[in-house]
Amino acid sequence: MGRYLDLCETVEVDAIEPTHPRDISDISDQSPPAAWTPQAWVDHFEERAAIIEHDGEQPRDAAERLALADTVNQWLVMHPPPATDDNDGCVHCRQPLGHDGVPVLAGAGHTWLHSACHHPWFAERRRHATEVLRAIGIEATGMME
Repeated sequence: MGRYLDLCETVEVDAIEPTHPRDISDISDQSPPAAWTPQAWVDHFEERAAIIEHDGEQPRDAAERLALADTVNQWLVMHPPPATDDNDGCVHCRQPLGHDGVPVLAGAGHTWLHSACHHPWFAERRRHATEVLRAIGIEATGMME
């Protein structure tokens, strides 16, 4: 056996005490975080842009583009797609899945797509997130139309 596995065999699991014991029995009872206000989204974007500009030594327009990408990703995480059943078909093209179904993690399970539909579906989610953020005033310098 490898050296690491040999060491593992010599340690009795019952002898290991957690360094920070915590009660997780009520973790399922916790409410999800409250929805962010438009101002919270603006603050998130501005903070990311400032950190990237200062710590990353980037020009402001580049920092804002990177901060916008981060903010879009944060929006996507906080707004997951609804879970679907593979019998419901592809959430993008609405056609039956057949043997080409790909599960994608969703809020409370999975959402199902054809493998070829994943890229356009995700691009549409990003476009929607960008539009929502633009509507509340978040847009990177140099990207305004």
